[in-house]
Order: sequence, then structure tokens, then C-alpha cells
Amino acid sequence: MSLEGAMPLAPQFDTAGLIARDPRLWAAAAKALYGAKIKMTKSYPSRILAVGFPTKPKSDLDVLVLGFIEKVARFLSAHVEVFDIAATWAATYPRGSPLAAVVNNTYEILSAKEQARLVRDVFYADHAAAHGGRFPHVNPAPLNRWALGDSSKATIAEAEANKTRFMDWFNRSILPSGNTSCSEKLLLYMPRIPVPKYRDTYRPGPALPSAFNTSRISVMSGTPDMVIPIGQVAYRSAVTNHTEYLPVTVDIMAAKNCDGMLFSLIEDLFVRGIVNASSVGSTIHAGIV
Repeated sequence: MSLEGAMPLAPQFDTAGLIARDPRLWAAAAKALYGAKIKMTKSYPSRILAVGFPTKPKSDLDVLVLGFIEKVARFLSAHVEVFDIAATWAATYPRGSPLAAVVNNTYEILSAKEQARLVRDVFYADHAAAHGGRFPHVNPAPLNRWALGDSSKATIAEAEANKTRFMDWFNRSILPSGNTSCSEKLLLYMPRIPVPKYRDTYRPGPALPSAFNTSRISVMSGTPDMVIPIGQVAYRSAVTNHTEYLPVTVDIMAAKNCDGMLFSLIEDLFVRGIVNASSVGSTIHAGIV
């Protein structure tokens, strides 16, 4: 899709996406947005790679996410494999850089350098021309991001080469295209553990991450990644002094160009009652106050 008029982070990553509360509306909007470029297919994989999930239920959160994977696997008649992507990378490149360095650093450096080039430098030049050479005031968060790019000795070409190396490896070894289904496997992961983040808590700006972040996989590999709210967990709010709820989400990934299959799958999971529509308000499920 055209991104004309959108503020870029990095052309190598930027992608148009959709958010909806109802999976049926979500799939219909995808058909309208992508048109002939997307193929909705209902031939699904029978293997699931589970990344970062608990092995045994020790909390309400564990019960929720493990129950979701079990329902999806039963619907697909699929085998679930506990998968460690960082260990698989290390086995493939035993003398190379750790996965965290290749994925996270490449993402942060490339996005910082590209946004500085495409946003900051153009904005600064326009502002200086209109205001006697003065610099504008900029929020510390983008300043930190741009500074990461300025301080890095890596070039955009080197970062792009790292991205291509990861993309080729991931699309060949982890989520290849299938013969009977568009994707040979699905990959499921939890993007984050739900914890309350209060808006009056000040946090540091962008920095180079140290641990591997699964949310970088999709933008680095060019594969579809769809976030599904599967339920919620209770917590005691330090603000309201009452029990409140945090949404729990799971990401589903498939092989490159299998976006239509994922839209169809999630719509079918909704029809089967495995995925629900989300409500507006302080909870994602209606009836909880």
C-alpha cells in the first residue's frame, strides 16, 4: 500500500496495517484495502511453533494463553512445538553475532538513521529557513532515537545487509511457504507480559535493547504478524484502588505473503468462539465493570 503522506520510520520497515474490534470487519477491510494483492485462503498449517509461552500453568495468565494455544491446535488438528528462535539462530551461525545483536541493533540503528535522514534533516532545514537558522524544540524521545543513529558507525547499507541475511534465513528455515497450505507452519508468541503502566510514570527514551525482542521478527523478515486479544487478567490499580483489567494478546505469524490466510484463520477462530470481538471501555469484554 502507498504510504504517501505518512511520517516514515524507515522505508525498509514501514507497512500499512489495520486495527479493528471485530475479526469479520477486519477481514472485510483487508479485502477492500489490498484488493487483488491479497488472497484469502482457508488451507491452514498443521504445525505450530510456540515461542516464549509457559510450559505449565502457574497463574491465571498462563491458563489463559495455554488454553488459547490448545484451542487453536485442536481447531487446526495441529502439532505444537516449543520453539527457541535464538537457539536455532545460534546453531545456524555458531560463530556469528547473537540474534539479539543482529535483529534489535539492526532495527534500532536502521530506523534511527533513516528517520534522521528523512524526517529530522528535512524538518530542521525547513525550520531554519523560516526562522533565521534556528533549531526547533524537539521531544527528548526522538532526539534519543536520532542520537543512536548519529553515534553508530554502522552504515545504512550494512544494516540493510544484516536485515536481508535475517530475512532470508527466517523465510527459508523458520516460516517457509508450504505445499498444501500457504505457510508450512504458524508461529505464535506473546509480545509482552501484561503489567500496568501508569501514565504519570516517566520512562527513559529509546535505547539499544540487549535482549531479543520477538516483535522485531516481522519487520525484519517481511512476514505477516497479527495481534489478537484473547482475554484479560485482573490487577489491583494503584490509581483507582479497585480491581481493573489488562488485555492479553497473542501474535500469530505465517510465511511471507500469507496475510490472507491469517485473516481467514482469525475470522474462522471467531466463528468457532475461540476469538471474541473486543468491546470499548475499560475492559475488552462486555459485562465486566
